[in-house]
Amino acid sequence: MRRNRLRTVALALGLAAAGCAAQSYKVHPGAANTFDSQAYDSLIIAKAGIDQAKTEIQTNPKISKEYLNDAVKAYNAARGVYLTYHNAAASGGTNAAQLQADLTNALGALTAALGKVQTARGVTP
Repeated sequence: MRRNRLRTVALALGLAAAGCAAQSYKVHPGAANTFDSQAYDSLIIAKAGIDQAKTEIQTNPKISKEYLNDAVKAYNAARGVYLTYHNAAASGGTNAAQLQADLTNALGALTAALGKVQTARGVTP
């Protein structure tokens, strides 16, 4: 179950960051647009995966603290970019398009960092 959770996190991040969610996707209240909502979903899923790995690291020596720390740093960076993007998109900021590209890159880095955590656990991402 735990192995599948991080695998699901990586998959969900990829899908949400790429904007490949189903057409019936329901945008969160308060989201500036669909991308904003999907990026928020990605961060929630990533946080759950990181929290799970933090719990599991106590009993699973395969999880590298270095990789987990890298995932936490990537999460914090992505969250910061997300907040900047969200505020710009919600207010109609002229730099929202560049910030969307920055956020896509940050979510990609987060996905890669979580993938390393999975690989260290012996789970194929």
